[in-house]
Amino acid sequence: MAYRDQPLGELALSIPRASALFRQYDMDYCCGGKQTLARAAARHDVDIDIIEAQLAQLAEQPIEKDWRAVPLADIIDHIVVRYHDRHREQLPELILQATKVERVHADKPNVPRGLTKLSHCAA
Repeated sequence: MAYRDQPLGELALSIPRASALFRQYDMDYCCGGKQTLARAAARHDVDIDIIEAQLAQLAEQPIEKDWRAVPLADIIDHIVVRYHDRHREQLPELILQATKVERVHADKPNVPRGLTKLSHCAA
């Protein structure tokens, strides 16, 4: 299938993992999502035939779930469970690690400073 005349935004919505491919090429599929693949490829000096072949491979892969057809409430629940809850579980350990990094490497100029203060505010 020829993708070159389709907008990046539509391709990102219709082909799973196309957005990751566009990020590899630094192509803006969000704010610049109305530009066609051909135009984006030309602007980034990318061979249009190569990226079309990559998109075709991605399009052949089975879709796990078509999120465009899922009710918004279900999408929100998925995000909370899949990402937010997991991060809340991991945060205490990350705070301990940040505290240790700041303490052990405090004398080094490149050590991130203030992570523990920020993380204690978030906890």
